[in-house]
Amino acid sequence: WLSEDAKTRARVMTTVELWFTPRLFQFIAEGTQRFPLEQIRMNRPDWWGRNRVAPRGINPYRLKQQSPSATHPYRFELDLPEWSLKGIDFKRWVIGFGPEAIVRSPQALRLAVAEYDRQSLVHYLAEEEDRERLLQAPLAD
Repeated sequence: WLSEDAKTRARVMTTVELWFTPRLFQFIAEGTQRFPLEQIRMNRPDWWGRNRVAPRGINPYRLKQQSPSATHPYRFELDLPEWSLKGIDFKRWVIGFGPEAIVRSPQALRLAVAEYDRQSLVHYLAEEEDRERLLQAPLAD
């Protein structure tokens, strides 16, 4: 994926779309050093003035429309190589936001987060004798 050729890189890239609550988006909008700014697109935070300079001279605030969600109005898009979605570090980053983030795409990541949440619920809420059966049940998509 590190190829200098844009077409070669594009073949292995996928776009992750997340929607955030206003509280969490304040954190995300201020600290976007985890990923290269060139690969990020997000809404301009409401609380930022129009004249505020984007960090490091790159403008990640290129998404004009907010999401239709009343609870998670802020959109965040990130271009990543597909293989990175399978890594534990990226999944932990997304899952760590808990209910303040919604994975919109790709579908494989949505299902991975949903499965993690389902397994957590089974471990914490199900009776011991029901856990194994519930963990084996398929997740409907």
